[in-house]
Amino acid sequence: MEMQQARGYYRGLPRMPSLPRNGSESSAVPERVTPDFTLAVPAMRLLFWLPVLLAGLPAVAHAQPETIRGRITSDSGRVISGATVSITRGPDRLVQQAVTNDSGRYAITFDPGTGDYLVAVQATAFKGARRRVTRVGNEREYTADFVLSSNVTSLDAVQVTANQPVRATTAVNPYTQETGSAEAWRQGASAGLPPSVAGDISTTVSTIPGVVMGPGGPSMLGASGTSNLTTLNGMAMGASSVPRAARVETRVTGATYDATRGGFSGANIDLRLSGGSRNNQNRNLFFTGDLRALQTTDAVGRALGATNQMWRASGGIDGEAIRGVMTYNISVDASRNDRALVDLTGADALAYERSGVALDSVQRARQVAQGLGLRLRPSGIPQSVRRDGFGVMARFDDTRDTSRTRFLTVYANQSENDNEGLSALMTPSAGAARRDRAAGAMLSLARWSGPAFSTVRTTRLNVGIVNNRTTPYLERPSVDVLVRTTGSTDAADAGIASLSLGGRGSEMLDNTRWTAEADHEWLRNIHGRQHQLRAIVWSRFDGLTQQGGANGFGRYTYASLDDLAANRPMSYSRTLLNPDREGQVWNSAAALSHTWTPSRFFSLIYGARVEGNGALDGPARNPALESALGIRTGNVSPRVHVSPRVGFTYAFNKARDNGSGMSGTPFGTWFRYPTGVLRGGIGEFRDLWRPDVWAEAGARTGLPGSVLSLSCVGSAVPLPSWSSTETPLPSQCTDGGGPLGERAPSVSVLSRNYDVPRSWRASLDYNTSRFTMVFRASALGTLDMNQPSLVDRNFAGVSRFTLANEGGRTVFVSPSAIDAATGALSPAEARRSNAYSRVDMLSSDLRGRGGQVTFSAGLDRFNRKWRGWPFMTVNYTLQRIDRQQRGFDGATFADPSAIEWAPAVTDARHVWLLQFGRGGRLGNFSAFARLQSGLPFTPLVQGDVNGDGRSGDRAWVPDPATTTDAALAAGLRGLQQTGSAVARDCLQATMGRSDTRQACRGPWTRTLSASWTPPNTYAPTGWRNRFNVTLFANNILSGVDQLLHGANNLRGWGGVSTPDATLLVPRGFDATARAFRYDVNPRFAETRPTRLSWRDPFRVTLDISLRLHTDFDLQALRRAIEPVRMNGRWERRGEDSLVARYLRETSSIHKVLVEEADTMFLLPPQIEKLRQRDSVFSEQVRELYRPLARFLAAQPDGVASKPALDSVKAVQTKYWELFWKQPEIAAEVLDPQQMDVISLLKDMLTVPAPQRKQSRYFFGRGVTFKHTVPQVRK
Repeated sequence: MEMQQARGYYRGLPRMPSLPRNGSESSAVPERVTPDFTLAVPAMRLLFWLPVLLAGLPAVAHAQPETIRGRITSDSGRVISGATVSITRGPDRLVQQAVTNDSGRYAITFDPGTGDYLVAVQATAFKGARRRVTRVGNEREYTADFVLSSNVTSLDAVQVTANQPVRATTAVNPYTQETGSAEAWRQGASAGLPPSVAGDISTTVSTIPGVVMGPGGPSMLGASGTSNLTTLNGMAMGASSVPRAARVETRVTGATYDATRGGFSGANIDLRLSGGSRNNQNRNLFFTGDLRALQTTDAVGRALGATNQMWRASGGIDGEAIRGVMTYNISVDASRNDRALVDLTGADALAYERSGVALDSVQRARQVAQGLGLRLRPSGIPQSVRRDGFGVMARFDDTRDTSRTRFLTVYANQSENDNEGLSALMTPSAGAARRDRAAGAMLSLARWSGPAFSTVRTTRLNVGIVNNRTTPYLERPSVDVLVRTTGSTDAADAGIASLSLGGRGSEMLDNTRWTAEADHEWLRNIHGRQHQLRAIVWSRFDGLTQQGGANGFGRYTYASLDDLAANRPMSYSRTLLNPDREGQVWNSAAALSHTWTPSRFFSLIYGARVEGNGALDGPARNPALESALGIRTGNVSPRVHVSPRVGFTYAFNKARDNGSGMSGTPFGTWFRYPTGVLRGGIGEFRDLWRPDVWAEAGARTGLPGSVLSLSCVGSAVPLPSWSSTETPLPSQCTDGGGPLGERAPSVSVLSRNYDVPRSWRASLDYNTSRFTMVFRASALGTLDMNQPSLVDRNFAGVSRFTLANEGGRTVFVSPSAIDAATGALSPAEARRSNAYSRVDMLSSDLRGRGGQVTFSAGLDRFNRKWRGWPFMTVNYTLQRIDRQQRGFDGATFADPSAIEWAPAVTDARHVWLLQFGRGGRLGNFSAFARLQSGLPFTPLVQGDVNGDGRSGDRAWVPDPATTTDAALAAGLRGLQQTGSAVARDCLQATMGRSDTRQACRGPWTRTLSASWTPPNTYAPTGWRNRFNVTLFANNILSGVDQLLHGANNLRGWGGVSTPDATLLVPRGFDATARAFRYDVNPRFAETRPTRLSWRDPFRVTLDISLRLHTDFDLQALRRAIEPVRMNGRWERRGEDSLVARYLRETSSIHKVLVEEADTMFLLPPQIEKLRQRDSVFSEQVRELYRPLARFLAAQPDGVASKPALDSVKAVQTKYWELFWKQPEIAAEVLDPQQMDVISLLKDMLTVPAPQRKQSRYFFGRGVTFKHTVPQVRK
């Protein structure tokens, strides 16, 4: 069953289909008796109309032009020039327009004239007016003068007070969009959010058009995930998920022109949690099971433990806790996800083979490690990979006073993970346990004042805390061993893989972030809603405390298993001193925004935001460092910045039924917005200062007690003693290290010009309705400034030699700093001062640019043509984002301080979203598909080969036909012949070139999911409306891939595959030839499942939903007969009060038609007939409810008994039978042209009789307790 709500004039009036009522089928409407002379009736009608037709013939035959003229002035007598006058001719509704001249006059001629016109006037800064003009006698010219005023409108000597004060509102909902903003609400098919991930914020955002999923999560216009701002009801939120049962709407904003909103240069992900219902109590439970038996994968997937066992339970309750005093909305969530542990100590051979290591190499690694005394599986480590989650969210509202509102929102989440990040090539001793916690509370206090409560002041207080703790299973040095299987690039186990043995290497990490936030907002409506002023003062304090987490136990790397057996490490690194990190910053803003709405078709918003940022404490100065390198250290001065914004919305479609609405179904939710609307704007958006930067700079000052690092390669590596745990960890390189070692503080300083990222963004959006479909085109562009970058101020930049066989790559250390046996390098010689290691200066001098265009198309579900049709929507985003980067930021080739333009990390050029939903006799079905083109990447060298101290240098790709390195040539030819399509394209694009940053593209990612809710006719009758079972099919493409191509020829459909960007791995250095010797990674840019260890199975998830609350009919009855507070006392409603209560839930189509008599060009006899029909209908409805009210008022003690409920249902059934007779009764009065004007009536007439029993229309214009004659709207 489907629920539709809309907001507009007619089509947008709420419509709620619901279940048929039980009770008598008899109608209280008197039957209209038609005499049995069907042939006589048309004849009598013809005799009646024949004189009229004959009288009208001369007029038609001699139709003459008619002119309407007039003058538009203000109430002060001033002429109004430039006013728009629109005249509609009746009955054919031909429209002509004119603009008043300098004298305020206009004239419009219709040829032929009809003598019936509707004149409407619009003028900027004045209240619009309209008047119906009809012929009197034989006149051919008509005068229609208007006097307009922003305060008082004088029409036909009738004074009407205009611009009445309007209550201010701060409500945010999916039905209305901010003026000009580029934003979207989460909507679409249920299959887009399977129950196993429902509530996860990143997954939810991925279903919204315009969002790209990158390595750091959701991205808008290439911005990093840290530039996004996640809020709950407008205030900062630290949790990454909410309970599945939480009634939350999600909005993603790329650009808002309301200056009171800010704090982001990426996207604002705003979750809106509503208050509990004041009318009903809701109780809902959801149980989700993801069973291994319902998952399908190949032998490799089973060997890798890709299948899992998951269960999840979520519940939500909301309603009134104390009648008329407080409401609540509470949801909880608990889950467990468990899969088999696959590690280096005992997995299937397929798991190792697809990871790039032969089983015999793994067996040898175990033997050698045990012989050296390495602990591979300490006692007490969990035997599976498990994640337990729990979350709660609640909101409590004080509802005692409509002029004052108060609500408190709280949330808390916790997740615990065993064997965090463990893979098939790691021993359990290298794993860790992780625990994440997040909690927060927000208090909102609002007070209305002024005429009609046109002013509202809101104060909000918010606090939040997030804690992450990672506990290693074994606090010992980590051991990484390279295993090279490069004989044949097409072998199943070909690859260069790293085996992780020993301990974790790092200390326990305890990271705590806190946020304290407050704002005060003032909003006022002036001249109705023509002017809206909004101002805000906002402050936020953020803090970070971090303990441990560094490489405190050290990390040994070995170039081969032979080296491990000989205990001959290639390198060793360790953080010798790692102080606790602390940082506190503040962000504040004051903003003013003005929205000007001269008409319902145009709105302009503009304003400015003044922002300030600073640190509560900063890093200490280091005079020695300043003297050695000539740089300034210490804190950065606070910043003050002004960000202006302006936006607009203009509606070309001025139809009164062009409204917004929502269609909620069991298979999805869709929103509709007014069509024919152009929106846009331009403004500046600025990120927040984060405490991480100051915490890192405070710990890395280079002063005594700050971070101290040790790095040794080749012969300088101190030999470990694995057999004894009592042996102290090395704190020096062998013999001091010389050019192969470095022991010095690593430093982080802030540039004097450091500031947060900011972006200038411009948007333009247009939507329209054509062919009963809705189309939308949205453009969003960005110019990014103050983008972060690192510069090593201790880097000398002196060329020691070049690599001729690598395009003349500059090397900044001498050959003596390179270990010839492995190619490992120490950057110590590249330092300006050997008293320090890296001195990273964080600057903000880079830029970015780009834009995206999103096209959307779908069926207009609010058009009666598509009644019964499925939902279908298509969204396509075309994007290009470029960013500046330095070599110090990664992937350097030559001078690491040089700036280059390249595609952003999240520059996915194409994104498709396809959605479908359908309900029918076989149940409810929905499907969701997401396709995203590949992200850019750069081919890399493993490690540092130019001596700048950064790993991951850009690879030089030589021509295999010309290189003198036989192994390198063979490896490259192997990739060209047997590599993936991505690898082959990448080699072709980068061969012989150095300007190859982000020159390669990964594969498309394609996901498809579906849901089916079968009819629950199998359930007992009493449970059919309380119980639903839904089957979710996740990653359908993976199952189709396996079905069509078999397990040995998978194409990689479904899921996300990230290509390995490492192309070259050094195997040594020739000091004489001054050239590195490389092995080619056979799995470079590999995307084929037959060569990868990545699997995402096809799975079927079972979801059960239960509705446990009392039926709404019974709840409504209880509210009707329970005592209410009247005259200071609690009393039960009397008969008249009960009648009035039930009449408020009725609607009269006749009242609607009378109101729009001028719009429809109704004749006086037609208006009178509609009024008569409304009078009859109203009296019949009152007669239905009077006996019911009398019966309910007499119920003893106000008990909602079964007879009382049956009586209510029976009367409601009779009302709807009576209601659905009115469309045809009203239609008898109208002609076809008039019928076309009112879409609400046409919609009702097209509802088939069987569907009318289940359809409920509510559009106001209810029956009154005492009859009032409906009036024509002026």
